Amino acid sequence: MNSEIIPPSPNWYCSRATDTNTEGIFLFAARHSICLFNARKPRAEFVGHLIGHTERVVGVVFSKNDGQSNLCASVSEDLSVRVWDIRSLSELHRHNSHKDKPTAIDWSELGKDLIVTGDVKGTILCWNFVDKKVKSFTPEHGHIFCLSCSPHNVAHVIVGYKSGVVLVINIGKRGGIVHKLRGHDDEVHSVVWCPVAGEEIKVNKQQTVENDVNETVENEEKIVEKPNGCLVATSSRDRTVRLWNMSQGKAVMTLRLPSRVGGFRAKEKGEEDPRRSRVWLTLYWPKNTPRRLISSSHSGEMLFWDLCRPGKNKCDVFGQADGIFHSRIVFNISFGGDIGAKMFITTSMDRQIIKWNMDTLQSEWNMPSLGGFLYCLDTSPHDPGRLAIGSGDNLIRVWNTSSLANQHDISTFWQGIKSKVTALSWHPKIEGWLAYGTDDGRVGIYGVFSNKPPRLSSTYHKRTVYRVCWGPVCSNNSLSEEKQSLSLYSCAGEGVILQHNPDKLDADAVNINHIISATNDVKNVIPQRTELSWKPEGDVVAIGNEDGSIEIFHAPNLLHLCNIFVQHKLINCLKWFPNLQSSDQSESLSDNQSDHRYWLASGSSEPMIHVYDLKDALNGDESQQGSKQISTSFCVLHGHTMKVTNLSWNPARDGKLASASYDGTVQVWDVLKKGDPVANFRGHSGRVLAVEWSVMDEDIVFSGGDDFTLMKWNVSKQQHTKPPKNKKEAQQMIYSRPRGKTKNKKEKKSTSSKIDVNIEASQVSKLPSEMSFDELLEQRKKEILEEKAVKDGAETVPVPDTVKEVSDTVEESSDKAPVNVGLEQLRGIDEEGDARADVSRVLNNAGDAGRNVSEQVEVITCKLKKSEGKKRRKVKSLFPISASLDNRGKQSLQEDCIKIAEMKYGTGESETSAGSGDQTHLGLFGTRREAYAMFREEEKHHMESANLESYYCLELWKGNIGGVLKEATEKQQLTDHLVTMSTLGGHDVFLTTAEAYANQLVHFEFYSKAATYYLACHKVYEAIEVLSQHKRLREAISLACVRLSPLDPVLKDLYTKWAQVLESEGNYEQAAKCCMQIGEPVSAVRLLSRKGDRLSLTTALKVATISREMDAASLLVSTFVFENLQSYSWEEAQSVIKNIDNVMHLQILLDVHEVLVSCLKDVNESMFSDMDITFTDLNIKSENVIDDLSSWPRYEIENKQCIPYIIDKYQAKIQKGIDVKYVYESLLQCRQSIGGTMSFSQVLIQVAIDLTLGHLTGSQDKASEHWLHAVTLCHDDGYYDMEKVLFCLTLNRGMLEVDLHDDSQTVTIRGSKLSLYGYYSLLLLYNIWWDFSTAHQKSNLPFYFHHLLCEDIDDKATGGESDLNLKNQKMDILVSKLGTISNVLLSEDHAELQKLRDSLKYIQQAVSNLLVKHREDVADPCGGTNEDQESQTANQTVECELKGKLSTNSGTGLQDELSTNGCIKAKDVEVAKLPETWDYHPLYEKFKHPAVTLAILTKEQTKIMDVLARIPEDSKNSSFPSPIESAMVLLYFLRQLLRIDLLHPDILRLRLMTLVFGETYAITKQHEDFFREYEDIVPY
Repeated sequence: MNSEIIPPSPNWYCSRATDTNTEGIFLFAARHSICLFNARKPRAEFVGHLIGHTERVVGVVFSKNDGQSNLCASVSEDLSVRVWDIRSLSELHRHNSHKDKPTAIDWSELGKDLIVTGDVKGTILCWNFVDKKVKSFTPEHGHIFCLSCSPHNVAHVIVGYKSGVVLVINIGKRGGIVHKLRGHDDEVHSVVWCPVAGEEIKVNKQQTVENDVNETVENEEKIVEKPNGCLVATSSRDRTVRLWNMSQGKAVMTLRLPSRVGGFRAKEKGEEDPRRSRVWLTLYWPKNTPRRLISSSHSGEMLFWDLCRPGKNKCDVFGQADGIFHSRIVFNISFGGDIGAKMFITTSMDRQIIKWNMDTLQSEWNMPSLGGFLYCLDTSPHDPGRLAIGSGDNLIRVWNTSSLANQHDISTFWQGIKSKVTALSWHPKIEGWLAYGTDDGRVGIYGVFSNKPPRLSSTYHKRTVYRVCWGPVCSNNSLSEEKQSLSLYSCAGEGVILQHNPDKLDADAVNINHIISATNDVKNVIPQRTELSWKPEGDVVAIGNEDGSIEIFHAPNLLHLCNIFVQHKLINCLKWFPNLQSSDQSESLSDNQSDHRYWLASGSSEPMIHVYDLKDALNGDESQQGSKQISTSFCVLHGHTMKVTNLSWNPARDGKLASASYDGTVQVWDVLKKGDPVANFRGHSGRVLAVEWSVMDEDIVFSGGDDFTLMKWNVSKQQHTKPPKNKKEAQQMIYSRPRGKTKNKKEKKSTSSKIDVNIEASQVSKLPSEMSFDELLEQRKKEILEEKAVKDGAETVPVPDTVKEVSDTVEESSDKAPVNVGLEQLRGIDEEGDARADVSRVLNNAGDAGRNVSEQVEVITCKLKKSEGKKRRKVKSLFPISASLDNRGKQSLQEDCIKIAEMKYGTGESETSAGSGDQTHLGLFGTRREAYAMFREEEKHHMESANLESYYCLELWKGNIGGVLKEATEKQQLTDHLVTMSTLGGHDVFLTTAEAYANQLVHFEFYSKAATYYLACHKVYEAIEVLSQHKRLREAISLACVRLSPLDPVLKDLYTKWAQVLESEGNYEQAAKCCMQIGEPVSAVRLLSRKGDRLSLTTALKVATISREMDAASLLVSTFVFENLQSYSWEEAQSVIKNIDNVMHLQILLDVHEVLVSCLKDVNESMFSDMDITFTDLNIKSENVIDDLSSWPRYEIENKQCIPYIIDKYQAKIQKGIDVKYVYESLLQCRQSIGGTMSFSQVLIQVAIDLTLGHLTGSQDKASEHWLHAVTLCHDDGYYDMEKVLFCLTLNRGMLEVDLHDDSQTVTIRGSKLSLYGYYSLLLLYNIWWDFSTAHQKSNLPFYFHHLLCEDIDDKATGGESDLNLKNQKMDILVSKLGTISNVLLSEDHAELQKLRDSLKYIQQAVSNLLVKHREDVADPCGGTNEDQESQTANQTVECELKGKLSTNSGTGLQDELSTNGCIKAKDVEVAKLPETWDYHPLYEKFKHPAVTLAILTKEQTKIMDVLARIPEDSKNSSFPSPIESAMVLLYFLRQLLRIDLLHPDILRLRLMTLVFGETYAITKQHEDFFREYEDIVPY
C-alpha cells in the first residue's frame, strides 16, 4: 500500500473480533468491514480491507489448517457468514442461514472446511463451505456470547452463554450435550482450550526464579497428559477465570481477579462495584506456554497467570513503564503473529491496539484508532508536524507526525467535549491554542499544552458548527477601544456566523450580519451563511452562502467589496492561496507568484471546483467597491462526480490544490496549468470529508472521512490521475456504505422446528439484491409457473418466448441505460401483487430501451396477474392415512365400495378388517369399534411424525380428556389449548392442569406466563415467588401490590430484596425508593449519599429532613456543606440545612467562606475567571484601608468587620443567642477532620474555619493562634493573595496595632500576635519590592503583587514642588516603611531562637557521626561468636539510649554513664583540647571539629537547652518568618534603591543595620557568603 493509516476502531463487546494467522497478518472487525495489518513489522503496516458486509461484523477468525493461512471467515449482523481470501481481498463463499443475529464464530483446527457460528437465540450452525451444507443445533435456548472448537476432538465445541452456563456439545452424528459446566453466575465472555492435552496441574512446591531463555521442558510442561483429557478455561463478568477438565466436566481451579490492579479497589463484602457493568474478561492461552494463561482485568490491565505457582497470587501484571497501556476494558486478545516469539495483540475500549511481549511484560508497539467520522484536519502554524484531528467519537487528537521515536505519537483530549468535533483551527499567534466546534453547536478553545479543561463560549449555535477560524476583530465602530489581537469566528448550520472574544468567552458573541448591515446599509434579506475564510494577511474575508454566491468583505468594518455569482449550490469550502513558501524558494517572490495570493478556491455541492483571481476586485477603486459582480472564474476544475467537501492548497506555493469529495476520492490539481489533474487517491472506502496538505513534506497529504480512517499518502505514488468517470462508478467504489438488511419478509417468518436440518445449496444462493434483472425475472417466472402447475395438477408448463425476448432486449440496452433493481421493487413483485406496475416501473428506469419493450412485457404481466392474491394456507389433515388411502385412484375406490357393501349387506362373515392396516380409511364407514381403530392408527402416525397437536386433538375427540392431560403433563407438553380444554373435566382438573402448565412454563423459562397460570389456579404467592426467584422483581412487586394486602410481610420482603439487588448494581436512587416504601428512610438516606457528589448529598439531606431523620441528616451535613463549599454553592447549601438542628457553625462557615471568596475575587479577578459563581446579598464594601503602611482595603459590611457582622447576624436570629462554645468546638472538629495534601478549594475551607474560630474565641491571644495557623498554611502553600485577604479581614488597623516605643523601637507584643505581624510585614516587604523593582519581575522568586504603595502621597501638597523634591519625598516615605517593616522582621529574639534550634540540629548530626564511627572502631576479637554478637547488640542498645538522652535533654549524670560504659572507648570521653576560638566558630564547622566528643556535645546541648528554657513558651511555639530570609530580601532590595539614590542616609543606615544583623545570625555557609558579598559590593 502507498499510504499509512489510522484505522477505524475495532468493534466492542465481541468475543472474537480479532485474529492473527501464522504469516503475521492481523485482522479485526471494524464496523461492517475487516481491516488487515502486518503485525510482524516493527510498526503495524496496513495491508487492506475486506468489504462486503452490510451490517456490523461481530466475529472474525483465520483458518488454522496447513495451506489455508490465506483464508479467514467472518460473521455479521446482516445474518451472513463469509469466507475470504486475504491475498486477493475477495469473497469466496457465503451462507445466509441464520434467522437471528449471530454473535460468535470459530474455525475448527481439525475440520479443514468446518466453520461454527452461534446467535442470540442459542442456535449453532455448523457450515461445511466445500459441501455447501449447514447443520443446525439448539442445545440451549439462550444468548450465546462465545464459542470455541476443540483442537483435540473435531466433534467437540464449547459454548458460553449470557446466563453463565457453559456447554460442551458434540456436533457429530450423535450430537447432544457432553458436559454442562455450572460455576459462573453471570455472562461468559471467553472460552479457550488448552493447546496441549492433559488435565493435571502440578503446583511447584517452591517457586524459583525462572530463566526465560534456558527454561527446561520439565518446568514448562506442568500439565500432565492423559488419554482423552484436556483443560478448558472460561471467563465471566463475575470476575473469575475457571479451569475445567473435560474427562469429568469438573472445575479444577478458580482464578479471581486481584482486588487492586491499576488503582481498582474491590468493595467490601456484600457490595458491588458500579464498574462491574463495564467489566469484560477475555482470555488467551498461548501455545508455547501451556501452563500460563493471559487475561484482561477491570480497567485494561493485562494479567499473566502462572497456573503452577503456589499460593493465591498467581498472576503478574504487564508493565506500564513505557507509558503505553490500556486505560479501559480489553475486549480481545489474539496471537502475535510469530510462532517463535512470545507476542500477543490486544484491542480495548480506549481505541488502542497494542502488541505485547510475554518475556519482558512490556508493549512492543501501539496503534490508535478512530471511533467516528473524521470531520476536520488542521496543521499547527507553530509546529508544522503537529496535526489536529476532529472526529465523531467526541475526541480531539493531536498527532505529532514528525516524531521519530513513535510513529503514532498522538495526544487525546476529551474533557468538556460532549459531541462530535466537526471543526478545528489553530491560533496563528499563540502556540497551543486550538479552537473547535461541535455537532451540538458549542464553540471552545483548548490549550493542548495544559491539563485544564477547554474554555467554552457562552453563545451556542443552534445547529452543527461547520467552520471555526481566527481573524481580526471586526466592528462597525471605528472608535472602539478594544485592543485584542484576533477573534474567533464560527459558522454553523443555522446560517449564522458569530464572532467570539477569546479573552471573554463568557460574553455574548456578535453576529457579523449586524456589522455587515450597519456598514453597508443592507436592506435586502441576508442569505444563509455556510462558509467563511480569512485571507492569510487578515485584511479580507470570503463568505460562502447557501445559494452558491460568495461575498468578499474588507476588515475591520466588513466593507462589502464584491459578489461572486458562479456556483448555484451551497458553498462547502473556501480556501485562499497560502502565504507560506518552501525552503528551496527564494525570499523574494516574482510578480506572478505574488499575484497568486489573490486566488480563492471554492467547493460546493456541485462536483466542479472554481478558482477565482480577485486581484482586480481587491485592488480597484474604493468608490466602486460593493457593486462589483464576478460571474466567471479564473479556472474550473472538472472531475469529481459528487459534491466537494474540503480543499487544501499545497503550502509550497506551487499552485497544487487537493480536493475531497463525496465520490470517495481525493484529487490533486495543478491550477498553474489550468487545472490539469495530477493524482487521484482512492484509498478510502467511504465519502471523504477532510483533506490537509503536509507542511513538512510537499508530497504528503492527509485525508479522512466517514470510513473512520485517516490516511497519510504520497501524491507521487498514486496510480490514478483522475477521479471516477461517472457517478455510478463512484458509488460502486464506495462499497462499504451500509445498504440495510437483506432479509425479506418471507425469510423472516419462516422458522425451523427440527433439531438437525440439512440446508441444501439452494439456500446458500445469491440474495435478491445481488441478482441481475434477468435473473430476478427468470426466478419470478419459475415461481409463478410452479404455483400454476400445483394448482392445475399439471407437471410442466411451457415457458413463453416473450420472456426470453424481454430478457434479451434489456440486456442489449444495458450499456445505454443501466437498469437499477432495488430491494423494495423486488418485494413489490413478490408480495404486493401488482407485478405489472412493478415490472413496468423497473423497465421505465432503463430509459428508451425499456419503453421499446413495454408491449412485450404487457403479455407477461397479464399472465402474472392470474396468480396474484394471497396464498391460501394449506391445512394439514387430522387423518393423513385415510386421506392418502382415499386418493389411490379410481380402481382402489371401486374396490372400497365393494368391501363396504360386504360389511353392510353381506350374508357371510366379512374378512374386511376396517380401521386398521390398508383398510384404515374404511373405519369411517364401519362400526364404532372400527372407528376407534381408525383413530388409533391415525394417532400412531401422528406420534411417529412428532405431530403431537394432532394426536392430542384426536384423543380429545374421543373424550379421553384425563388421559391426554396426564400424558401431556408427564412429557411437559401441555399447551394453552389443552389447559382450556381441561375445563371439560371439571374445576379440580382445570386447577391441577393449570398448575402443571405453570410448572412447565417455569422449566422453559417463561416466567411471566407461568405467573399468570399460577394466578389462574389461585396460587398468588407461588406466582410472586416465581417472578422473585428469577429476578423479575419489578413484576413480582407489581403483582403483590394489586393482589396482596399492604400489610403482608411478603411485600416488604420483596422491596427489601429489590433494594439489595439495585444496590449491588449501583442503582442507589431506585434502591432508596424501595427503602422508603418499606419505612426505612435511614437506609434510603444512606443509599442516596453513597456516591458522595453534591447532588446526591443534597437529595439525601432533603429526604432525611422531610422524613425527620435528624440523626441521619447530622451525619451527612458536614460532608454536604464541604462539597458545596468546594463548588461555591452557598445559597443552595443554606436552603437545605436551614431546617436541620445544631448546624449553626456550618451556616456561619458558609457565610465566612463566601466573604473570603468575594474578597479574593476583588484582589485577583483572574483567580475565579473560569467559574460561574453567584454570590448572595452580602454587601461587602472596601472604602477604607487597614493602615497607611500597606494601603490594603479593609472589608466591611454595614461599617462593621465582616466576620463579627456575620456572627452578630446569627446571634440576632436566636432569642437566647448562639452557644459560642458549642459552635467553636463543632468548627474545631471540622478543622481536625481535614488532613493530608490539600487542594486550593480545601485550603480555602481550612482558612475560612480558622478565620471563624479566631472571631469566636473572645480572646485576642487565642484568636491570633487560629489566624496564625491560617496565615502559615497560605504562606507555606504559596497562596499569597489569600494571605493578603486574611490580613485585610483580621488586622483591622494594620501595623497601627503594634505598640512601638519611640526611644527603642522595640515591639512590646509577643507570641502568636507578633508572629502574625511578622508574616504581615514579610508579605508587605515582597509587595513593595515587586512594585518598585520591575527589573526583577522575571526572577525565580514566586512572589508578585500589583498594588503601588506610593499612591498615598498628597498630590496637592506636592503640586508646586520640583520633580526632584517629589522623588525625594517618595523615597523618604518608602524608606520609612522599610524601617518599620525591618523593626518587626529583624527580630533578634527570633533570630537567636532560630540559631539555637539549628545548633541542636548540628549537635544531633555530630552525635550520629560519632556513633557511626564508634561502631566502625569496635573490635571483634573472638571472630564473631555468639557472645560478641550479644555484646554488639548491647552496644547498639546503649547508643540508642544515648541519642534519646541527648534529644530529651536528660544530661544529668551522662558524663558518668559515658565514662563507666564499657562499650565506649576512653578516647571518646576524654576532654580533648579545642582551639581557643572554638566557641566563635560557625555552626556548620563548630561541631565537625575532630576534637569534639560526646561529652562536649552533651555539655553544649545542656547550655542550649538552658537558654531555651528561659525563652517564653509562646515565643517558642509560634512560628515566625525566618529573620535571615527577611534580611536577605531586604538587603537585596536596598541595593536596588541605592542605585537610584546612592547617598541617601536612611538607606545607608538601614543597609548597614541589616548587614550587621545578617552577619551576626548567619547559620549556614551560604548565608555568610551572601552577606559577605553584599558587604563588599558598593552600589552604583
